[in-house]
Amino acid sequence: MKNSAIRIDKCVNVQIDNVKTTGFDNAIYATDTKELSATNINATKDSNNFDELICSFNELIKESPFDSEIIIQANEVALEIKKGNKESNKVSKFIDSIEKIYNFIDKSGSLAKIILSISKFIENM
Repeated sequence: MKNSAIRIDKCVNVQIDNVKTTGFDNAIYATDTKELSATNINATKDSNNFDELICSFNELIKESPFDSEIIIQANEVALEIKKGNKESNKVSKFIDSIEKIYNFIDKSGSLAKIILSISKFIENM
């Protein structure tokens, strides 16, 4: 599937040829298993893009063995980032959490790519 084939502005699930697909502006995820494959995830200073990264992170973390508490952290971090509070305790706690997760996962997988994109986004603010 090519990126230009579909544009979906919000984090939503759609059905295409019996393949569950979650689409975002710069990323298309298609799967018929629990593993999602990510393409062209861009970390920019655009807060909408950050919301999409958090949304996709939350979707993937639900499918993982990791503590769901991190989803709450992710949503709190998204609010802090929107306020421009990059240095807040919530943001640093979240970064610590995702770094720990990153150390335990397949570095070529979607979750790893999204974690790197989130980290890069925060770093670039």
